[in-house]
Amino acid sequence: MEVKSNLSLSSSAILILSTVTLFSLVIGFFSPLLAKDIKTYYDKTCLSISKEGYCRTKKFTFTAEDQSVCYLMKLQGVEEGHNVEFRWYKPGNSLYRRKEAEIEDPGRNRYFRYYRIWDCVDIAGTEAVHSPGQWTITFLVDGRRLSMQRFKLKSPPLNEPPATSGLSEEQQESDPGPKSEPSLSLQNIKEDTSLVYEENFDSYEGGTYKIVVERENRIKWHDVARGRQFNDFLLEVKAKKGSSVNKGGYGLLFRKKNGDDFYRFALATSGYYYLDKRVSGEWKTLIGLTRYSPIKQDQEWNLLQVIAKESSLKLYVNGHHLKTVDDPDLDTGNIAISASTSEQVPFEARFDRVSVYSIS
Repeated sequence: MEVKSNLSLSSSAILILSTVTLFSLVIGFFSPLLAKDIKTYYDKTCLSISKEGYCRTKKFTFTAEDQSVCYLMKLQGVEEGHNVEFRWYKPGNSLYRRKEAEIEDPGRNRYFRYYRIWDCVDIAGTEAVHSPGQWTITFLVDGRRLSMQRFKLKSPPLNEPPATSGLSEEQQESDPGPKSEPSLSLQNIKEDTSLVYEENFDSYEGGTYKIVVERENRIKWHDVARGRQFNDFLLEVKAKKGSSVNKGGYGLLFRKKNGDDFYRFALATSGYYYLDKRVSGEWKTLIGLTRYSPIKQDQEWNLLQVIAKESSLKLYVNGHHLKTVDDPDLDTGNIAISASTSEQVPFEARFDRVSVYSIS
């Protein structure tokens, strides 16, 4: 009996061992289908992704002119019910964006042989352009990092101006935006104002003032009405692109203090306008690059106008109202004319007239 009992125990042990071995083989065979063994078939950074999930223009280097950066994952051996996450890190490993999603139900199939999923970050006209350098994207499945990709954003940061006096870092170009309707309010305001300052640049060659920027990604300015402080005013600047064939931006600075704090309203030669500010050495976008058809391109004159009254900033170009922004950070200061570059140098801008009217 004891022998039989021992034999019976041995048979049970063998049976258990065989079962465990068989289960291990099954698990090993189907391991690619388990969540912990989901694999990356490929990953790409692209300008955009089609509706079908295909990369449009694979790139590793992007500029402020690019509409977006997209990160495409093609996964292999994917089951349903998994949580995924994209994390976008700016240079310096600061988290910029976090996007959570779920892998959809594969239906009657037990798993997806291939599965595409992606996330995109807007670039042109957003805060992202102020953080150039090497970005990092991580992709996680159920909290575990599966893949990592890096890309370079080329435009220099607006929040790290160079030491050179009169120059600060700059990025440019294009993001189409809404068009504005013409406004008659500007003429009504001018009737109630008085001219307090005007510069026609008659003493300069050709009766215009020329600013040439010879370095990439820079802004250069020329102070006018030195020593004057303007609070509430209507400011007009007549400006255009100079003889250079390169793209760039030109416009005006106002409520400028000590060369470090100011608002900037400018036009890009490709038919856009934008408004930003610099306070305590930090840049911030108030209006991103916005296309507006009445902006004249090439070497035609444009009239930039700003009505600054307390915290209200109204922008006009060629008599057309663009947008109104409320910002209380700067309430007084000097004015300047400016030109800026992206990657094409040199860039030349010309200015014909600067006028300041008081507003009561």
